[in-house]
Amino acid sequence: MIDRLVGELKSRFAWIREVQVEPLSVSKEPLLGGDQGWGDWQAYRMVFHVSDYRLEQNTAALEEIAKATLGERIWIEPLFLSSQEADDLKALGEDPDARLLRGLEGLRAKNLASARRYVHAAMDEILRVLWLLEQEFTTTGLHTWLIARKLEMLFLQVVRWGFACDGRVFRSDTEGWGCFQRDICGDGKWFPLSFAAYPLQIRSFVGRHQALSVVVTQSYGENDLEIDQLMHPLQQAAEALKKRVRTEWTDVTERTRREKRRRLVWIGSLVSVIAIAVAGWLWMRPPHFAAAALPTGSAKGGITGRYYAGQNFERYVRQRADYELNFSSDGEPMPGVPKDHYSVRWEGYLEAPEAGLYEICVRVDDGARLYLHRKMLINEWRVGHARTRCRRARLQKGWHPLRIEFFERGWMAVLRLLWKTPSGQQQVLIPSQRLCCR
Repeated sequence: MIDRLVGELKSRFAWIREVQVEPLSVSKEPLLGGDQGWGDWQAYRMVFHVSDYRLEQNTAALEEIAKATLGERIWIEPLFLSSQEADDLKALGEDPDARLLRGLEGLRAKNLASARRYVHAAMDEILRVLWLLEQEFTTTGLHTWLIARKLEMLFLQVVRWGFACDGRVFRSDTEGWGCFQRDICGDGKWFPLSFAAYPLQIRSFVGRHQALSVVVTQSYGENDLEIDQLMHPLQQAAEALKKRVRTEWTDVTERTRREKRRRLVWIGSLVSVIAIAVAGWLWMRPPHFAAAALPTGSAKGGITGRYYAGQNFERYVRQRADYELNFSSDGEPMPGVPKDHYSVRWEGYLEAPEAGLYEICVRVDDGARLYLHRKMLINEWRVGHARTRCRRARLQKGWHPLRIEFFERGWMAVLRLLWKTPSGQQQVLIPSQRLCCR
């Protein structure tokens, strides 16, 4: 029956290059998870070597197998592999459990760094899948059971990698689990000692939610908390394996090179931090300005502003003397200047009544820039709600060249020029007598 089925499949589907048939022992295994034995059923694993793995082609072959075995009391476990995949697996040996170990040992024999990257990539993928599982929000018992099964599969993957790194083959029997608890988990070993109890935790979790999934269809218990508690040890185990591989699988030359690189990075980081700190200190250090002489015939008690249509001084409209810079309005600032999309440039002098450290501020909506002695102290040239920006400066007693630029995009326009003098206790509006010239 099986030989005839293989011949029919190969003659009908030209892309099937080879079929390997392996009888399976069924005497002790229940049928499809039930409690009944297989009886007189026959079971086979059929490995198909195909030219190229394609789902639609495989589906057609599976349909033919289902038709041919219908009512024949024959159980088939199919496996489709491309020619390249079959060759890769064959090179790793016939024992599926030993393939991971053989592949890892082959890499270690060639290059420790490659083997280390291989393990790291595998653990990073496991961590990525765990992160994806964390994003799932379990709403039913069935959903929780499915996540429990996924965690169980990830756990087995982590265990297999731990055994392979230790030079062993993991088999899920009493001897394998005893070795896991005794030789793989513990201080100075591949996994933390606490991870030895994880098989009990995951079996308990899977069993509970498998049992309850059929009688409780909605959410129950603290599912999310349980899942988090099971994910954390897996994450720790994956990270522990990466760390030990990074430590153990490094030859003396590479370890020396790594230490040298680490020292260079540390020194470079220290230099960068110091440079940033010095630059920040230089930037934050208040600039010092000497007093300047007023132009002859200057009229004190205000400052001249030139008004423009457009937010970037596109079209000059007119100028006027503003006695103080303190306005808040949603209308036209002056006849001929639009209420929105305009800009103003005030140029004149600011008088410091005493020598010392001043805090000079602008409160603005939308944008403003402030220059003292042609040095920009405040740059808030952007659209935004009313806000206050300040900068400190040391001023000698006397007059100092001042320029303020302002633009308004729309709605409410706000500009206030404030300061806190060396002897002052708070920010106040700069009075008109401290401004020049009209």
